[in-house]
Amino acid sequence: MQGFITQQWNRHNIHRSLPHGALHGGCILFILLTCWEAGYGNWDFINRVEMLVMPVFATILYLMPVYAFYRVNALKSFRYPVLDVFIFLVGLVAITGFLFSQLFP
Repeated sequence: MQGFITQQWNRHNIHRSLPHGALHGGCILFILLTCWEAGYGNWDFINRVEMLVMPVFATILYLMPVYAFYRVNALKSFRYPVLDVFIFLVGLVAITGFLFSQLFP
């Protein structure tokens, strides 16, 4: 957001400098108030964000490291097949458990 405002400011106000402190504070305040209003006004929005973010987090935390251990040669020393299968299965259980809890309340 700050980059977009700075870019537009520099394009249209060549001779005036941009007050970066005020811009930073204004952007933080805008994001805070927007998120607060969205969360306060519509709880379904929060649930939808959770439904999108949770499987992504579980994938990043559980599945991607195991995938990287076997895909990247530099990580070959971290391979423990039994433990890797367990971690992968726990990740799948976390993702499917969350999806089932959302689909079948």
